[in-house]
Amino acid sequence: TYAQPDLVNMEPPYLLVRGLADMLDRYFASFSPAQVEPGGLTVRVNCFASNPKRLLVGLLNNDLFADWTGKLRFRGAEAAFAEELWRGKKLTAGREIPLAIPAGDVAVVNVRLK
Repeated sequence: TYAQPDLVNMEPPYLLVRGLADMLDRYFASFSPAQVEPGGLTVRVNCFASNPKRLLVGLLNNDLFADWTGKLRFRGAEAAFAEELWRGKKLTAGREIPLAIPAGDVAVVNVRLK
């Protein structure tokens, strides 16, 4: 016979989806040329076939109550130039780029690698 699921002690389905999304995010992030430390941001990297040393990195702070402060790093590379386009501000280039992104805000960083 068919057993009824225990609906009272069942976890909400969004917890499973959140766990799956976290696992897939870590997997796909392992291929990204850019990473942030500490985590907590959504990171999207655009690469350009016409200029392989140029990256456009979008950083989204989806936390509405906490500012994010950390570093943007590049896998096996160093930045020769970095500029935050949203604010028109030149950033310190090098192995890591220090950044601060307010709660609920976005940073778009134009990077040229060495």
